Amino acid sequence: MTSWTATLLVSLLSVSSNVGAAPFDTGTGLAPLGNLLTSDKGGPYNLTLLPVQQNEVRAGIAARQTYTDKDIIDFLTVVECLEGRFDSMGTLGLDFNDDLTLGGPAGVGYGKANLSPEVLAPLTEVAVSEQGHALFTRHAGGKNPCPFVNYTAGFNDVFAAAYGLQPGQDISVLFGKPFNPLVNDETFLVSMLFLEELGATGNKGLTGIISNPVINNGVAGLATSATAFAAVERYLAFERRNNRVYPTNETVAQVFARLSAYRDSMDGPQFDDQGLLNTDPRSIAIAINQPNPGQYINLFPTDVHGITFSRTPQQVINIQTVHVAITPAAAISNWRALAQSQS
Repeated sequence: MTSWTATLLVSLLSVSSNVGAAPFDTGTGLAPLGNLLTSDKGGPYNLTLLPVQQNEVRAGIAARQTYTDKDIIDFLTVVECLEGRFDSMGTLGLDFNDDLTLGGPAGVGYGKANLSPEVLAPLTEVAVSEQGHALFTRHAGGKNPCPFVNYTAGFNDVFAAAYGLQPGQDISVLFGKPFNPLVNDETFLVSMLFLEELGATGNKGLTGIISNPVINNGVAGLATSATAFAAVERYLAFERRNNRVYPTNETVAQVFARLSAYRDSMDGPQFDDQGLLNTDPRSIAIAINQPNPGQYINLFPTDVHGITFSRTPQQVINIQTVHVAITPAAAISNWRALAQSQS
């Protein structure tokens, strides 16, 4: 079973850095600023937490030496098609029109999801906004057709990787049936959020690469709105955190923790992904049931400075392709290879 994006050579940037010690350590009599409720003793001044940002900047500089603005728009077109068509079909039961697909073929494994009214309304607003994101890529010069996407294969490849299975397997070996994102609120939310946060972090990463200031401003808007969409989706998923995700025997919180860990493992050594419930001292964590904390809410995946994460195009593609359907025959700058996805 192949993943949703086609053959593409991925050069994943592995970056590291050494940063000085925190200027305000415990025992100095200087209390951390504010009330971040984090177990990090250096509080907001802890410079040992900066490598994530430093790694992102280094990755962006390296990517900027590789891509033209046209390359980036071609890449962005593919990402917005992949994400937006899934959202539109899942909520409205309608695919992109020809003005957005430019003749691109219909996909496989997407359709109207079985959603409750409480979930359908906000996710429909997100879906219509995602159509606008795709329209932006067309206005910015993206002329490639939307690629063929096999969502059934793509999500099952991701779930297989998240559950530690071998390439070619799906979670039916564990739970008797493969994953279907359209079954109900829970399956659709974890799927939509998985793609949404890739879009949000990927769009933010592009702002350090694009040269044209007008396009860069537009992409910054894509990043901020996608972050808002993801926050809505996270809240809806958080409300259902203890519900089972079919066909697994695990909850929404448990399944999304696996998906988050998978994304984090596929984009380099830095810590830049978080689940719905979070106890990691490198981020802001608020106890759900104070004063006896057992779980910590995490609606906004950020570092301890409240800064959202960034990903380069290479990192986004590496996550989407599950690093399996990749051959050296495709050039990293030729995003058109993505339009030749195989089912």
